[in-house]
Amino acid sequence: MPTPGMGIQTMVGSSQHASREAPIEENDVQQISDEEENGVEDDEVVGQGNVPRLAHKRDENGKIIIRPVGKGLALANEVANAINYAIRKQFYTPIYNWSVFNKDEDTKKIKVERFKSFGEKLSWDPRDHDVVYHVFEQKGAKRLSDMVTKARKKEVKPAWIGDLAWTCLKDYWKSEDFLKISNQNKINRSSK
Repeated sequence: MPTPGMGIQTMVGSSQHASREAPIEENDVQQISDEEENGVEDDEVVGQGNVPRLAHKRDENGKIIIRPVGKGLALANEVANAINYAIRKQFYTPIYNWSVFNKDEDTKKIKVERFKSFGEKLSWDPRDHDVVYHVFEQKGAKRLSDMVTKARKKEVKPAWIGDLAWTCLKDYWKSEDFLKISNQNKINRSSK
């Protein structure tokens, strides 16, 4: 739990504090009963169908709070959903793999925007910023690769890829550079 009086901010600069790893505590999720929401008394409700559902802990802005656990982040499904959202949001530039983000200043800005989109959905303790960013980089690279590969194999433009980006991606997939890398990867996979 954050220090009293210290708000949890989603977007902060690099932390000067060492990152920390917190175990998942009982108070990381809250049980919300239907009776509390609907104003129904306990006496009126009977049966197993009335087990309270779990609700994730949220910050003052309503964002789900995540925290480092092991080499990943607690609440993996929510992290995955936020990464998907960040990748799909405004995919108008042909980004065929994560390393493209480091090519020039324009693509670096796109990666920063993707991380901000990730932060629109989730919140974390500012001391965990570096760890969250590192996990975002790792998981985002894998997820982007999977999503673009799936689109390439289906040969159908997904709704989340802009028309110009799709045309550029198709051109890239026909290029000698891509075919050379693809063939080398096939050889590498078959030799394992």
